[in-house]
Amino acid sequence: MSEQKVICGIDVGTTKIVAIIAEYSDDGNFSIIGIGESKSEGLERGVIVNIKDTIKSLELAIKEAEEQSQYEVDSVFVGISGDHIVGMNGMGVVSVGDATNSSIGSVIDEDDKDRVLKSAQAINLPSERRVLHVLSKHFKVDNRSGIEEPEGLTGSRLEAEVHLVTSSRTTENDFKTCFEELGIDIKAFVLEPLASSYSILSRDEKKLGSVMIDIGGGTTDVVTWEDGGITNTEIIPFGGEIITQDIARTIGCSIDIADGLKRKYGSATKNIAIDEEIIIDSVEGQKQQISSEILSSIIQARIKEILTTVKFKIEAKTNISNLSFGVILTGGGSQLNNILEFAEDIFGCRVREGKPSEKLKSIEKHIFNPKYSTAIGIIQYAIDHKEELHTSKYGGSKGVVGGFFKSLKELFNN
Repeated sequence: MSEQKVICGIDVGTTKIVAIIAEYSDDGNFSIIGIGESKSEGLERGVIVNIKDTIKSLELAIKEAEEQSQYEVDSVFVGISGDHIVGMNGMGVVSVGDATNSSIGSVIDEDDKDRVLKSAQAINLPSERRVLHVLSKHFKVDNRSGIEEPEGLTGSRLEAEVHLVTSSRTTENDFKTCFEELGIDIKAFVLEPLASSYSILSRDEKKLGSVMIDIGGGTTDVVTWEDGGITNTEIIPFGGEIITQDIARTIGCSIDIADGLKRKYGSATKNIAIDEEIIIDSVEGQKQQISSEILSSIIQARIKEILTTVKFKIEAKTNISNLSFGVILTGGGSQLNNILEFAEDIFGCRVREGKPSEKLKSIEKHIFNPKYSTAIGIIQYAIDHKEELHTSKYGGSKGVVGGFFKSLKELFNN
């Protein structure tokens, strides 16, 4: 029986912070043994605007997860998003072996693969930015294209098309400051929509094409999968929080009341909203009556803006009709009533809800919800890429922390 190890992932969102502690084995299977959640304070659109408030929010979520799991966290994987994230495509080319000694080239090894990936990420970046992820799309060996894994094949020329994700060093350092105050080491940053896709997309959805849209509190995050690789990432700088603010401003109520109205009565489509009168407290403390149809008309206008912006960004690089599995909606914003039907009208393709699989072992069953897709995906991504995380270093060109899976350190101490 393989030894159980422990890992912690943190989804630092604009409206909530989720900390998950999981046990995993060498075969990649894991079970969730601790979950902590707190209201997120001190962040706007994925960026820290108040260090002290963010530290308090992180501490609450982490302590809750620690108490449930009976482990003490001293290092974590952290999800990152925000409009400081920029995705771009790159291409690298290298010669394999000594082509003069063989008419058919040489067998491609791990070093050749590393060289071509480094060549593909040789871009000029400002000093305040770094490469967070190098996401391989596919390789080409001589005239053979569409190759997923080139190692072991024979050829003279190796090409790689990759999708690069870059982030702000200052934004990352602000997160590092918060965790250092809590005595916790950041082992790696993981792009949040990338993490979400690891928790909800099937192999076929990645291979045959799909778009995952994660509607969070402060941002709407998008990744496009084609031929088994990511071809586009987009971060739209508004999400569910702006809908709540629209309701509060229009109706004249508090943010908390507006959020409750959105969750309980709101619909993404006003034409099929349940028509009922709702009594609420206004900001002046007076009772006021509103209709659910008016509420849904406010929501529909903003959801339409979010989804049409996403569609424009996607179609600038990809033909959605060529993606066999269409659109997958996840995140807290995907739980609005009738949003799937509304999204189908916007995108003109099939749309499904994405949430973590209930086959996953968890101490709590409420985790099988779209709003926890990112937190669970961070755990899944870290385990699936343990070799990559082992060989890289935080703040370096590869963009992740090394040593975690090699020495373990340990992550937690009883």
